[in-house]
Amino acid sequence: MQTVSEEAKALDEKERLRKIFSRKREALNPEVHAEKSERIAKLLMQQPLYLAADVILLYAAKRNEVLTRELIQGTIKRGKRVALPYTNVVKERLDIFEIRDFDRELEPGPFNILSPKKEFKRSINPGQIDLVVSPGIAFDRKGGRVGWGVGYYDRTLKQLKAKKIGLAFDFQVVDRVPVLPHDVRMDKIITETKVIDCRLNLHGGDKNSSEK
Repeated sequence: MQTVSEEAKALDEKERLRKIFSRKREALNPEVHAEKSERIAKLLMQQPLYLAADVILLYAAKRNEVLTRELIQGTIKRGKRVALPYTNVVKERLDIFEIRDFDRELEPGPFNILSPKKEFKRSINPGQIDLVVSPGIAFDRKGGRVGWGVGYYDRTLKQLKAKKIGLAFDFQVVDRVPVLPHDVRMDKIITETKVIDCRLNLHGGDKNSSEK
């Protein structure tokens, strides 16, 4: 169990990482950003966890996150059900809704994140979700994740039994990120060049054996 001092240090380190990697991500050339995102999406769509999933919780990218528009559309075309999170600022959580058409059913919502329009808010049972695909600002090879710091994602992920995959650019994967008791680890991280099996690294496996 972490002490108050240790938790404060962890929070400070997370904020430092947010500043560093937010700037790095914002500096990406648009063409490079799109190219790297496409590679990541292709790697994800080859994964057994993705292929076996019937219902996938994805996200609508913002602020130079790994792009997901084509990924969402491609997943729907494959006959899978796609859910997106809606930021419920009143209840400080993510509500989850199914979408069927990226271009027609979304509009800017809280924090300017594309979210389902009112008439397309199809509630979905969280227990039906087979796979969660998550954004993040920084990750480590043991599945540690740094988000924006509001905690909505972690509170939602804790309630889901689904496997969790983080999407990131190579430079967002660091040796270690602080992990607090309420944080949720990823099972895998996918970048434009590799697939990292965080479960192997977490349990002392050879790092090289967990990257493809």
